[in-house]
Amino acid sequence: MLPPLEALRTAWLLLRRPLEVSRPRHLQVLITDRCNLACAGCARNDPLYRPTNRNMPLASFERLLERLRPREVTLLGEGDPLLHSGLADFVRAARAAHARVHLASNLSVGKAGDLTALVEAGLDTLRVQIAHSASERYREIKGRDLFPAVLERLDLLTAEVSSRRGRGPTIVLEFWIELEALDDLEAHLNMARTHGVRRVHFLPRHGADHRGPLRVVPAHLASLRRARERERALGLRSNLSELCARAEAALAARRPAREAEAASARASCALPWLRAYVDLGGRMGPCADLVTKARSHPELDLPHALTEEDPLPYAGAWMRRLRASFKRGQAPHAICANCSKGRLSTLWGAARLRAPLTGRP
Repeated sequence: MLPPLEALRTAWLLLRRPLEVSRPRHLQVLITDRCNLACAGCARNDPLYRPTNRNMPLASFERLLERLRPREVTLLGEGDPLLHSGLADFVRAARAAHARVHLASNLSVGKAGDLTALVEAGLDTLRVQIAHSASERYREIKGRDLFPAVLERLDLLTAEVSSRRGRGPTIVLEFWIELEALDDLEAHLNMARTHGVRRVHFLPRHGADHRGPLRVVPAHLASLRRARERERALGLRSNLSELCARAEAALAARRPAREAEAASARASCALPWLRAYVDLGGRMGPCADLVTKARSHPELDLPHALTEEDPLPYAGAWMRRLRASFKRGQAPHAICANCSKGRLSTLWGAARLRAPLTGRP
């Protein structure tokens, strides 16, 4: 969890919502666009997508740390960060800048020595984007038959952390879930427990773009509650409580269509006060969606966090306009309408999964 002073600062930011914020609490950085998979629904399948197959230089990353001074850093790939040969150096650089370091990876690549080097470099959290606990579904989603290799690396990492008496990264398994297949939840939880992982994050896939409220029926909520009971019985931690709350809210909502349509035009997001997402070219926004969509939306003239034009890019005019729009309750762009990624409950759930565990199940 957040230290007391940091929690107070975050609460102050979100309650007062000033238009000028000097630095993000959390920096997400795209350090490579190399990939060895062919995931269904990935942006790489877009005909307009043109990967450069390059890595961010360490010097550029260090420049970002110097300019933005984040308290947390997540290393990402539009592909997989483990394909970056200097990944351990990035972890060390972030730790030297007094930031906690998180990594999101599909764990389908990497030698044992490379993974051990990440642990030794001081990695705090590893989010393993495994998608599914069944090898057949994994192959369908990821487009490659690498499930056994992923489990082998996962076991290597959990054994390494165990050998250090827990002094290693918190490992979180991420699964995609569909409302039509909620019976898979317990299998996902069982798999996590079998491989020594105590954190699980479920990513619901619903609607054309996976946005908006969950479209649930009572049977969906019952399945979520059963899975939550299984989670507690196994001594695991996940975001199932948040998903149950969302499902309960969706079932309780009985608003007229016009009212619901009007509500969809309103937007509330905490990300412009807390987070910065930076791509390989240095373009910056509060989230990956805005930065990625900017390729096909010229009106999104994003700031560049690596240039000298603005000495404080996070407090620049573009970010101030974005914050002003959200402060008025208006979506600054259609991409933001109906998005729930910046809701406080979602952010709290993510922070809870990254927090150190105490005790044993």
